[in-house]
Amino acid sequence: YQLMFQLKAIARATGMTVVASIHQPSGRVFELSDRLLLLAGGKQSGNAVYFGPTNQAKEHFNLQGLIKPPSTSVAEWLLDEVSGDFGDEVQIQAIVDFWHHSPAHNLLIAEMNSAPDVLAATI
Repeated sequence: YQLMFQLKAIARATGMTVVASIHQPSGRVFELSDRLLLLAGGKQSGNAVYFGPTNQAKEHFNLQGLIKPPSTSVAEWLLDEVSGDFGDEVQIQAIVDFWHHSPAHNLLIAEMNSAPDVLAATI
């Protein structure tokens, strides 16, 4: 937690982007991130299922009829839904398919199209 907290503070102070790959983050670490790229597991391994503001990921999955259990953190719930270890393969495929037609995906595409020079500089 402390490392991610410090990285976020440095990023804010310097205006730099920090990219971190975190396997099974705690709820506290998860909430420190601004944007989330969530990839499917199982047979759909590596396919994007969400890329956008971390605080909007729950809503994205709710739009699919997926509801977080009350006693589970958002981070744990999302991983359970898309993991090949815990998730249902048919449901994971539906989650992958939903992404390509979702409001979050459309917003991402619009964001990329509105700033092509910025996007090219970050790739």
